[in-house]
Amino acid sequence: MAEAKASLSAVLEDAKTRPQVIENRGTAVAVVVSIAAYRECIGDPDDDVGSSR
Repeated sequence: MAEAKASLSAVLEDAKTRPQVIENRGTAVAVVVSIAAYRECIGDPDDDVGSSR
């Protein structure tokens, strides 16, 4: 479990500067992007994703 947490931390850190592709058995399944990149993509700089609505 500690190894998985360390790997996730590294992915999140790298996502601050560029998108991170997540693969499952060699197939791309998801992309992790910074919250700033996400907001830019959806066109809503005030989006409060991750907070209670």
